[in-house]
Amino acid sequence: MHEYFVNLNISINNSVDKTNLIEIELVKAEPEVTPSHGTKQQQTAVPDGILFWLPLSLMTFWMIVAFRLSNAWKVTQHRLTTAKILSQVPCNKCQYFKNNPYLKCAIHPTTALTEEAINCSDYSPNNTDS
Repeated sequence: MHEYFVNLNISINNSVDKTNLIEIELVKAEPEVTPSHGTKQQQTAVPDGILFWLPLSLMTFWMIVAFRLSNAWKVTQHRLTTAKILSQVPCNKCQYFKNNPYLKCAIHPTTALTEEAINCSDYSPNNTDS
């Protein structure tokens, strides 16, 4: 990548026709060469803003990642707890339970497949022997 500098020479020509002449010269920048070490390296200055914003943005990014992971962990734990509770519900083995989305249970439609149905007094096992 080559760096170019603009050398601007402005000369005003006050001749008879009163025209202005502007010269622009594009000059290629060459690295300085020292006889003992070869090419002299140019030092680049780091802007002060980067020294402030880079660590701040990295910390913010990792805080967001940690927050997302902790929320995912909480959701997973909640789902596992709910699955354990709902596995104790005997509704799908009851004779009054129908897998109908409008009426799950003929006796207790509001508590069917919930935690309240675990100790259902009207539970009657489904007889599939006949």
